[in-house]
Amino acid sequence: IGGHGDAQRLGDHHRHQGRIADRRQLDEIDAIFELVEHINHNLIEADQVSATVHI
Repeated sequence: IGGHGDAQRLGDHHRHQGRIADRRQLDEIDAIFELVEHINHNLIEADQVSATVHI
């Protein structure tokens, strides 16, 4: 999964498709993207920490 820009474009794509009419569903999708970004950030930090520990 790419950076925040990729997630944002995917979210915009969903909106433009008009498949999701319910605002609450859009909010849930945004929350999922935020969670994914948060997890990715933590994984990157964990990789950096483990790399430092192995040195």
